[in-house]
Amino acid sequence: MKEFDLESLSKFNGQDGNPVYIVHQGRVVDVTNSKFWKTGLHMKRHQAGKDLTAVVQGEDPDGDAVTFRYQWLRNGQPIPEAKGATLAGNFLKRGDAIEAKIIPWDGSEAGSERALGPVKVQGQPPVITSEPPADGFAGGVFSYRVTASEPDGERVTFGLTQGPSGMTINPGDGLIRWTLPSDRGKTYAVTVRVIDEEGAWEEQSFTIRY
Repeated sequence: MKEFDLESLSKFNGQDGNPVYIVHQGRVVDVTNSKFWKTGLHMKRHQAGKDLTAVVQGEDPDGDAVTFRYQWLRNGQPIPEAKGATLAGNFLKRGDAIEAKIIPWDGSEAGSERALGPVKVQGQPPVITSEPPADGFAGGVFSYRVTASEPDGERVTFGLTQGPSGMTINPGDGLIRWTLPSDRGKTYAVTVRVIDEEGAWEEQSFTIRY
């Protein structure tokens, strides 16, 4: 199994033809082909209230140490209080468009400016509040109504990203129904996704043993 350090992993950022790698639960995952990670930025979105960090690399042809100067913009306007690589979450409000202008500096002269963004600040994602039943097989039909809360009060839509053939979910009220097959002794994987009007989502995965 290939191992990465932070320096080598940061090169897989979706820029200049590079693939996109992320770390999930301690493992490096290739998300290059995911529509949610185009250009290496997850959905070009960021949650309100959470710090936003610009990650950049640079080198000097003469071998001098390189530092970076940052200018953060909110809806096209500079944020004078924001100076470093991380923009504090208290500056981020739902609906804002955030950009960062970054200039490398080798101690004597500046390099070319690079702009990152814009990143749209979104609200909080929905939260699934229900648990699948231990025994939902009444009448030969598996039934489970998924419920979710949305912190920003947006309408949510329910869907299945994984499930056995014939399983359905009502996109409006989250009711899952599946007519049980005649053969028993199998395990079926199910993944439910709840998505809000901004495109933020949460998933719940479980298995059915029948």
